[in-house]
Amino acid sequence: MLAAVATAPCVHAHVGGRAVCLNVGLACAPRYERVYRSYAFTCKLGADGRRHLHVYNYIGPPNP
Repeated sequence: MLAAVATAPCVHAHVGGRAVCLNVGLACAPRYERVYRSYAFTCKLGADGRRHLHVYNYIGPPNP
């Protein structure tokens, strides 16, 4: 019997002309940073030397 594998929900997006599923920890390309930011992600260099998606936390100036 196969064990059930729990998967985290992903964000369906269009990146580079393709429909993809974005989630934290997936590989990314810096050239699509603008697209990732529109879906609340950012592409960062990890400790292993590869780029992965992270949640984009923007703390801007307070609203007047």
